[in-house]
Amino acid sequence: MRYGPQIIQLIQQLTISAPQAPAMVDMATRTGQASQPASSNAGNTADPGGLGPNDPWGKFNSLLGQGKSEIDAAVEASTQGSGDRFVIGPYNAPPGTLNYIDEATHHGGRYFDAGTRLWGELAQKGLTQQINRQVIYDQMKAGISRIDISSGYTIQQVLDTFPSSKWLVQEIRWIQEFAAKFDYIENAAGTGWIKP
Repeated sequence: MRYGPQIIQLIQQLTISAPQAPAMVDMATRTGQASQPASSNAGNTADPGGLGPNDPWGKFNSLLGQGKSEIDAAVEASTQGSGDRFVIGPYNAPPGTLNYIDEATHHGGRYFDAGTRLWGELAQKGLTQQINRQVIYDQMKAGISRIDISSGYTIQQVLDTFPSSKWLVQEIRWIQEFAAKFDYIENAAGTGWIKP
C-alpha cells in the first residue's frame, strides 16, 4: 500500500489520545493493509493531561531521581496493582469480559501498565519488550503464586488464534520460557500458571 507507512505513523501519534488506535492497527494488519507498529496494545491507561500520584510516568521520574537506572525505574514504575497473582491478557478485551488491567483492579492482582507517556518513551527507545519481559520475569522470580489470563482465554486459544506479534502471545511465550526455572506449571483449566 502506497500510504501505509504514513497511516501507521499517524495512528501511532494518535495512540496517546485514542487508546483504541492499536485495535485499528490490528484490524489493518489482519487484512494485510499495514504493518503493526511496535508500540501497540499495551498499558495505555494514563491520562497525559493530569498525571496522578500513582501514574507510571511520575513514579518513573521519581525513581530516576533516586538513582535507579532507566530500566529498573521503568520496570518498577510499570508494575501495578497488588496481591499474589499476576494478570496478563488483551488490552482490548472482547465484549462482556474484562481486560487484564480491569481484571486485576476489580479482582486483585498485579499487572504490567507503563501508562501512555512512559510507554511512548520506552517505544521511542526500543525498550517496550525488554521492560514488559522483565516485569514478568521479576514477578515469577519473586514467587507470585499464580499467573492468570483475563478475558476467559486459555493459553492454547491465544497461541492458536492470536497473531504472533500480539503482546499477549509474547507474554505467554516468556512465561513458558521462565516456567521451569521458577517451578511454575500450567493450571488445570489451561488459563494460566501456578506455583505448586
